[in-house]
Amino acid sequence: MTQQVTLTLPDDVVELLAKKADPSAFVAELVRGRMMGEVVREQLRAAGFAITDEGVAEARAEIERLRKSITPETRAKAAELYAEVMRMRAGFRG
Repeated sequence: MTQQVTLTLPDDVVELLAKKADPSAFVAELVRGRMMGEVVREQLRAAGFAITDEGVAEARAEIERLRKSITPETRAKAAELYAEVMRMRAGFRG
């Protein structure tokens, strides 16, 4: 079942939605993603984890810092190690 709703949105959001082939589907997908995030947070809280907006922001900042620290050399070394592991796994299946 679906319902039509009226929303008031900032101009930049309206401009983005105007470019989408199916803006309703786009918005529904984003909202469902947010809903899933809230479900996960609630499950973590129920399991005893203290999830705060500040903690999430800190974790995101740390992830971004780590992403920026990945150099082309580090990426190449990781690819080499991955290839070696895959060769070893193939040998064990033989």
